[in-house]
Amino acid sequence: MLALFEEIKKLKLKLAELEVEQERQDEELHQRIKDFEEISRLEAELLGIDHEELKQKVLDNIAFIRDTEEETEKLETELSEADRIALQQANKNEPMIHDDEETRRLEQELEELGTPNIQQNEHYFTICLVSADGNYSEWSDESGGGWHSVGLGHQYVSREEALQQCGKIQQRFPNYHIQVIEKP
Repeated sequence: MLALFEEIKKLKLKLAELEVEQERQDEELHQRIKDFEEISRLEAELLGIDHEELKQKVLDNIAFIRDTEEETEKLETELSEADRIALQQANKNEPMIHDDEETRRLEQELEELGTPNIQQNEHYFTICLVSADGNYSEWSDESGGGWHSVGLGHQYVSREEALQQCGKIQQRFPNYHIQVIEKP
C-alpha cells in the first residue's frame, strides 16, 4: 500500500513538471507569434504595403477557404443522401422516372398488357442492383431499361453479354452497387 502512495506522489510530481513545461512552451509560442507579427509588419512596411490591409486579406483568404470547405462538405452530404434515397427507391421496385414521352407510353402499354412472359433458361446471368442489406433488384432492358423485382430481370445466356451490358449500366448509374449474378 505504501508503494502505491509513493507511485501516486511520483506521478503528481511528474504532472506538476509537465504543467510547468507546458506553461513555458505556451509563453515561448506567444512570443514567437508576436515576433512573427512584428516581422510581417516590418516586411510590409519595407514593401510599402499597409500591414492592416495585408492582415485583412490573409484573414479573408482563410475565411474563404473555411467557407469553401464547409460548402463542399454540405454538397457531399446532400449527394450521399440523394444516392441513399435513390437506392432505397430502386430496392422498393418503384418505377424509374423518365422524361421521355415515348418511354412513358411504352411503359403504359406494358402495364396494360400485364406482366410479360419471362424466358426461363436453365442457366443464365442477370444484372442486379444490390443493397447494403443484401436484397437486390434485377435489370430489364425492356421499355428503355429499369430495375424490377427478382425474377423479372433480363436473362443473359452468356456471362460476356451480361458483363458488357453491366458496364453500360454502371456508366449510367456510377454510384450504385451493380453486379452480375449467375442463376442456376
